[in-house]
Amino acid sequence: MKRNNARIIIFTLILTSLYIAIPCMANDDVADNIKGKFTFEGIRNPKLGWGVYVLSLKDAEPKFLGSKMTGPRWSPNGTKIAVSGADGILILNENGNIIETIKPMINYRPQPIEWSPNGDEILYATTRKGEEQKHWRTCLYIYNLKTKQHNLILNLSGKYSILSPSFSPDGKQILVSLTDEQSGIYILNKDGSGVEKLRKNAMAVGWFPDGKSICFDTNIGDDGNLMNPKRGYGYLFKYNLENKSTEKIREFGFTLDAKLSKDGKYVYYIKPIGRGAHVICVSPIDDEKIEIQITKPVLLGNSGKYSEEFSPDWYQGE
Repeated sequence: MKRNNARIIIFTLILTSLYIAIPCMANDDVADNIKGKFTFEGIRNPKLGWGVYVLSLKDAEPKFLGSKMTGPRWSPNGTKIAVSGADGILILNENGNIIETIKPMINYRPQPIEWSPNGDEILYATTRKGEEQKHWRTCLYIYNLKTKQHNLILNLSGKYSILSPSFSPDGKQILVSLTDEQSGIYILNKDGSGVEKLRKNAMAVGWFPDGKSICFDTNIGDDGNLMNPKRGYGYLFKYNLENKSTEKIREFGFTLDAKLSKDGKYVYYIKPIGRGAHVICVSPIDDEKIEIQITKPVLLGNSGKYSEEFSPDWYQGE
């Protein structure tokens, strides 16, 4: 991209003496290709509380679907949303109506969750029976929406939390991140066999479309030291599962809940921008200088606090 095609976009929200100035480097060509719709959890209205939203990029404002729900994920065809609720996994339509409720194997809020590529199964993490109060997510299940069966594929002993599980594009393998005692990224077969640690001190970002490589981010090198001690930033990497090679893609700043888009061309994430506000941003996978801000912060009543969004999921279709 030519540098003179880029412009600085500053969204400034001024309410009484409070303001947030949000600099983002944008590019018209890139922004025009950001299409589809997002779902996320967060708070944008104190009267509604914390809940799940849907934002079509054709609309100006997100639509509130319901409260007391977290971790929303689009179905592969973009017609349904799976969320974690107090009663289990809820399958919603785009209007927030509950289509199906899935009771988890353990009476503990299932999260994170993810759909299989064909939409027939849901992957979810929970805890072992009797350890509900320890807040570890040590068990990984696959729920079949047709047979209504739960299949335990990973049962970890120790202090772990399973994060960001995802199916490979062909649905045959699963990528997970673990925190605490054995932090790092792991890959396993759908039946739970062949567990392999790919990298320590890293967080999985997602699969590339060919299923031969994955994306991860880390700020810690193989030697255990910070890669960029002056700035503290990490980097995005591409890891080839066939030849075990690692390729540095780009610098990656202070973000949360990063995910690779399904087409492998973008990374999207939550960006803290000050005053407690968190917004969704999209950036080309290979260009950290371009960033498209998806959501705008709003002041939460007279609290002096600003809106927060987390756990985004992007459906790139219409």
